[in-house]
Amino acid sequence: GRVFDEACGGGVCVAMDCVTVQVVRCRYCAGEGDSLSKVMREYALDMNWLRLWALNGNDNGPGSMVLTNPDLIEEGTGAQHLFVGVTYAAKPGETLVAIAARMRTTVKSILSLNFDVDGMHPLVDGQELCVIPCSNFALE
Repeated sequence: GRVFDEACGGGVCVAMDCVTVQVVRCRYCAGEGDSLSKVMREYALDMNWLRLWALNGNDNGPGSMVLTNPDLIEEGTGAQHLFVGVTYAAKPGETLVAIAARMRTTVKSILSLNFDVDGMHPLVDGQELCVIPCSNFALE
């Protein structure tokens, strides 16, 4: 709350609260009229929308919807929350370079999909990363 305080020069001090936001990895919230090719252009240089189709064209368990039209993501169908990659749990001592090599992607791609990973600090055992496998060929 607001408190009048001499320490604030007679002004108003605002108490600070900390908030933790948990973001679900490898998900994209599509807007009206989005297509798989448009979404893929945002996440990968090769623009292979078939990769998104493979991740979202099947029943992926409770709460998932089967995406039936790759050219149009319809509102109200539950299909707006798309998988854009797979979630990978880092193994003890594993590096971004090793994960990129194993998944045939790039460190740059992994960093762009994981805002909380800076590449300067070691990965923690079990740390989850969003990865788009087999996406390095467009850069070769």
